[in-house]
Amino acid sequence: MAAKQKEKPEPQLDSDGIVIIEYQQTVLVIVPPDNFGEMGVCQARSILQSVRVGTVVASSRYDEVLKGRLQDFYLADESLDQIDCTKYAGVLISSGDGNELASDERVLKIVREMAAAKKLVASIGNGLEVLVRAGVVKGKRVSGDVSLESAAKKAGAKFTGRQVEISGNVVTALNESAGIRFGRGLIDVVTAAMAD
Repeated sequence: MAAKQKEKPEPQLDSDGIVIIEYQQTVLVIVPPDNFGEMGVCQARSILQSVRVGTVVASSRYDEVLKGRLQDFYLADESLDQIDCTKYAGVLISSGDGNELASDERVLKIVREMAAAKKLVASIGNGLEVLVRAGVVKGKRVSGDVSLESAAKKAGAKFTGRQVEISGNVVTALNESAGIRFGRGLIDVVTAAMAD
């Protein structure tokens, strides 16, 4: 006698007929409003979504179109003023020209809260400056834009300049070319936290 197969429920569709994916966790992605590294952000978001981890984009400009270096356009899902860190599995800081995020106290507060809760704290390229200024890299191995090596060391980190560094809950990438390796590090940290 054949065992009864469990029927899969019909997927839920939105008003356009597109399948609604239910994510197990969500990572907050913070980008500067102009000239951010959208290639790294896009790859990270795609890789996280492949394991049912959604992303929410936040920026200092909530009601305006955000422009990446390659001229991709984004709209922020949330304003930095509205962030509730308890809703997220971690935070990813994008690279960007001049990195205005590193001087935004709202961003530094979010990074500190995520680190204190032992959640994912990640950066790409000069996004490392945010982690350094937030004071969350002491005793960690990190990578990022080489211009930040001295600042990272002064903050107590071991700067390696490797493509990707995973040090506890901190994942850092040298630059946007880290792609899949960086995404794999994000997955490792988020899924390990989900298993706990």
